[in-house]
Amino acid sequence: MRVSLNWIKRLLDLQTLPMPVAELQKALTLRVAEFESDVEVAGPALAGVVVGKVLTCAQHPGADRLRVTTVDIGRGAPAPIVCGAPNVAVGQTVAVATIGTTLTMPGKDGAPATITIKAAKLRGEPSEGMICAADELGLPGGHDGILVLDAGLAAGTPLREALGLGYSVLIIENAAITHRPDLWGQWGWAREIAAILGVPPPAPLDTAWAVDAGPWRAELSSDGCTAYAGAVVDGVANTPSPAWMQDLLTSVGVRPLGLLVDLTNFVMLEVGEPLHAFDRRELDGTTVMVRDAAAGEAFTTLDGRSHALAGDDVVIADGRRALALAGIMGGAGSMVQGDTSGILIEAAIFKAARIRRTRQRTGVATDSSARFEKTLYPEGAPAALNRTLALLRELCPGCRVVQRFASGALA
Repeated sequence: MRVSLNWIKRLLDLQTLPMPVAELQKALTLRVAEFESDVEVAGPALAGVVVGKVLTCAQHPGADRLRVTTVDIGRGAPAPIVCGAPNVAVGQTVAVATIGTTLTMPGKDGAPATITIKAAKLRGEPSEGMICAADELGLPGGHDGILVLDAGLAAGTPLREALGLGYSVLIIENAAITHRPDLWGQWGWAREIAAILGVPPPAPLDTAWAVDAGPWRAELSSDGCTAYAGAVVDGVANTPSPAWMQDLLTSVGVRPLGLLVDLTNFVMLEVGEPLHAFDRRELDGTTVMVRDAAAGEAFTTLDGRSHALAGDDVVIADGRRALALAGIMGGAGSMVQGDTSGILIEAAIFKAARIRRTRQRTGVATDSSARFEKTLYPEGAPAALNRTLALLRELCPGCRVVQRFASGALA
């Protein structure tokens, strides 16, 4: 479990924590559970990347798409750098990866590619560094051109320092909080930290859930599920998540994938209750069934693995097929896509023993299964859905909740 202090500050509405990190870490170990001794600094890997000032910029004599620049990087003589970005210009403040810097960036096939910056000649012109685009640094902003920074930043300043990137993350072994399902979300840790710091606790979670009239309903026929709640939402857009959300997800080791998946991951990590989003176009009918799997039932999880299910497994299904392996992972045929505009978001409470047996038998361990195996509180399902809907309204202002529905005991 990773506890992001940036996330904690956001939940407690604090600009800074009124206690040194090492002291807070010790207090948490004494009062709550033992933390690892190391404090991790999370964020993009930016060692060797500094602020630079573009002093000159000229057309490369041997390449139409390249520019020859000199850049002040705060280290004596300006560095000659050949740059292919169309927007590079004299006077810009830029991010420069200096010689010896290792960067991980999207490759031509979309897979991560790692490069180390070396002094070289590009079409006969010396180049001693790289002027970077945002995505080459692991930052939001894409690859349309180089990242242009605030002109007030000083040349040579480490980029992490200049942009205020990087944040402390405390590490705790999962086994230390097996008995505390409330501590499998950042909100639970914010409450503990608020008590130690003597500051107001985080805002209470909204656990109310009003069911709307309409065609959508949940049918629970498996005793492995005690409660199910869902919300059908139209008018969503699977855009990139905002930078603040991507930063917080990255800080706890989760890769941003797009707003709709990021939202469910974000709320799970904050509240401690897993959720899943289905593309409405892929659902048959308006009844969601939570049932036991048929012995030998074929199912392909989101990771592309095929499974022959057992009768003790629980699935989420529509009128045609299984959609998700309950408490473990969604199915390959109903996940959200880049053009998804309507979704069903679900939150449920499953019996811990059933999820544990499925995880052990299939060998599929996920953040979701880790939490369901701890016996979650039923109030967590409406709390997670309400938080998700609030964020959706903020980030997709045109979205509309079509219907809320539920079955089982949510309190």
